[in-house]
Amino acid sequence: MRWALLTALVVAGCASSGPASKAFDTTPEAPTPEFVVEWDAQVDQIEFFGTKPAQLAAPGHLTLSDELAVGNSHGDVFKYQAANGNELWRAKVDGAVSTKPTAGAGNLFVGTTRGEFVAFDMHSGARVWDMRLGNAVDSPATEANGRVFVVDAADTLYCVDAMTGEELWRYQAPTPEYFTVQGSPRPVVQDGEVFVGASDGVLRAFVEETGELIWSVDLRAGAQQFTDIDREVVIERDVVYAASFSGGLFAVDRMSGEILWRHAAVSVQDFAVYEGMVYATSATGRAFAVMADNGKPAWGFKFQSMVPTSLTVYGPYLIIPTDGPLYVLDRRTGFPLRKMLGMSGITADVEFGANRAYLLSDRGRVMSFKLGW
Repeated sequence: MRWALLTALVVAGCASSGPASKAFDTTPEAPTPEFVVEWDAQVDQIEFFGTKPAQLAAPGHLTLSDELAVGNSHGDVFKYQAANGNELWRAKVDGAVSTKPTAGAGNLFVGTTRGEFVAFDMHSGARVWDMRLGNAVDSPATEANGRVFVVDAADTLYCVDAMTGEELWRYQAPTPEYFTVQGSPRPVVQDGEVFVGASDGVLRAFVEETGELIWSVDLRAGAQQFTDIDREVVIERDVVYAASFSGGLFAVDRMSGEILWRHAAVSVQDFAVYEGMVYATSATGRAFAVMADNGKPAWGFKFQSMVPTSLTVYGPYLIIPTDGPLYVLDRRTGFPLRKMLGMSGITADVEFGANRAYLLSDRGRVMSFKLGW
């Protein structure tokens, strides 16, 4: 789902000038933004005529230290000062980095396509511990209360001691006997519970300490193919928001697992919940918004020929990478405000932190930018 084939476009311009952009002739509520590049760096050398998406892991902003961790398809892990792009250290892993680097308990956690899951010391970049999971690791880890939670490509949820790498418990979700979409969601931990979906279309809640199953709910909506829950859930006010590739968007009661509402969207790629709205993108080439309290539609936007890969809320805007340019939409109305040309396509999610956005293009270029308005 997230690994849509992306168009190969030449990276144009340098850090001082930034990529070209085009404004749309609309009457939106938000002002037309200016795309301001603060710094950029080449972290990978990619064959220009390659056809597969090259960069699978989003940059990870480390909030407490205002640093940025980035991993590339050749197994390199970098840490930069987020404000200016100064490189602090680099390290190496086995296989392509396939997860956004995440931090916790003084460590930085990274997973690879070869199933290696590694903890690096946050400050020095030294390897603290590593373990081999049963399959590729394609979702970021979550650290909470000295434990790390991570899912592999076979829908195995692992709970690991964050300091030592000792496995504490695991849960293996049933493997569907039908077609599924490549990818798995990041576990979400809140108030002693872990929430995670799987390719069988079931959302589950576990006791954080023991792995005991609290409840499970089927979000397939009757589908028999591509039932995956590939995006992490969002929890707000005891409501768990989730997306199933076949079933659409759901709001689920956090305590009971009861479905509160469903919005029957087709092939949801990504979603975000913000200020009473749920924003989403679809593999059918759509971006749309629904009301968070009842799932009723608010607006929709259809890309002419591009396929959106993810979605990030940035002030009054939605930042939407596609298999071509990067688009900026008015969050309240769905009006397209600007598209950023000269991009090389973005498979990895756009990251946000410290009033900046960060992206890693398929051609191995990491960029820090702001939207001025």
